[in-house]
Amino acid sequence: MEFAWLVKEIRAAQEAGDLAAVQTARHLAGPIYGRRLSPEDRAAYTPLMREVKAWCQEQDPRRT
Repeated sequence: MEFAWLVKEIRAAQEAGDLAAVQTARHLAGPIYGRRLSPEDRAAYTPLMREVKAWCQEQDPRRT
């Protein structure tokens, strides 16, 4: 599943502290999350998407 691969990429980039890579993967995941996942899968991944968004905002001093 393409979305699961993006989740792995997001997690790896977070561990490396690579904000740009996390943001890129997050923006690629957004349309898949919104349009291709089932409502059940979307509900399961909502906490992750929220956490990743918050992580990006914490890492970017321009967004404080």
